[in-house]
Amino acid sequence: MIVTPFGDLEYRDFGALMSWADAHDDRHRAQRHVLGLKGTPISGFPIVGPIDKEWFGRHIFMHLALIRFVPPQTTVCQLDLERLWEDEGDFYRWHDLHNDIHAWQDQALGLV
Repeated sequence: MIVTPFGDLEYRDFGALMSWADAHDDRHRAQRHVLGLKGTPISGFPIVGPIDKEWFGRHIFMHLALIRFVPPQTTVCQLDLERLWEDEGDFYRWHDLHNDIHAWQDQALGLV
């Protein structure tokens, strides 16, 4: 199991993953809202399930849009977020990286 800011997950627990996706989409909406309040609106679109190639594409574009508005972070690579999970290890590695990226972006935007 992995603990995320959007809910705890286990590999192949699709119900938990859909709940995670909804909470995660809410966070990205909050990030866009904060930037809008600061006078820097960015476009966005829902990043809800199903978690497929299209979802990963929408998701990486959201993170890449946000990177312009937060201090540089050299220890994480956003582009690693654009790939599908191929196995259980990949699933957990992706979520570890994703947690780090959200912690950095959320802190920079004042959401934590």
